[in-house]
Amino acid sequence: MKRIECGDLVPGCTFKAQAGTEAEVLSAELDHVRQVHGLAVTPSFLERARERIEEVEPAKAADADSITRAASLRG
Repeated sequence: MKRIECGDLVPGCTFKAQAGTEAEVLSAELDHVRQVHGLAVTPSFLERARERIEEVEPAKAADADSITRAASLRG
């Protein structure tokens, strides 16, 4: 299970994306930053986001305060 916390990229943001693959979690994060924060996704931002994706154990993931891709528009 992969996870990213938007606050690692946009200080103060509490959005967390979690998914089975890096591509899915990255897609959710990038949709969020575009739609909620109004940010353009530059190559450097994309690289920073990739660097902040972490692996979480399934048990930990089930307990995590995560937001699914379907809820990615909520800030």
